[in-house]
Amino acid sequence: MTNNSGVDEVEEYPSSVQLSRAAAETLGMVSRSEINLQLTHARDGNDRGVFVPFMEWHMVLDSQLDNVPDAARDFYLKITLDNLAFLIEDMTSEVAENTEALQKMAAGSEERIAPPLDAAISWLQRASENALRAAETLKAIHDARDEAS
Repeated sequence: MTNNSGVDEVEEYPSSVQLSRAAAETLGMVSRSEINLQLTHARDGNDRGVFVPFMEWHMVLDSQLDNVPDAARDFYLKITLDNLAFLIEDMTSEVAENTEALQKMAAGSEERIAPPLDAAISWLQRASENALRAAETLKAIHDARDEAS
């Protein structure tokens, strides 16, 4: 919403930072995310039984937008394990590129970054640790299968 002077009216951001109404109205927040393993049994090219792991990803979006249908706020996606691994790699690569751009923009500026970066740093460090743990677990499964063959 724009006031009489042509400037966007300001709305309160949860961490006491004021955003323009236009920015606040388009801001979404994932309030919950879970990924559940689903296995299906299939046959490979040699007619041997194989497990195919799928990941069902469920996200719940909180949004300020009134016109977002409930179905869009409750998001389900079933993807393969390797596709989920690709997605994680792609997302973390883009987060790294964007934080590097943020660093360049913030260099020499007197302005602070809001909200404080402590939570984002902690989440990214935990994501890195969890991704490494998952890769090591998959490598152990892979190596055990190679030894059994």
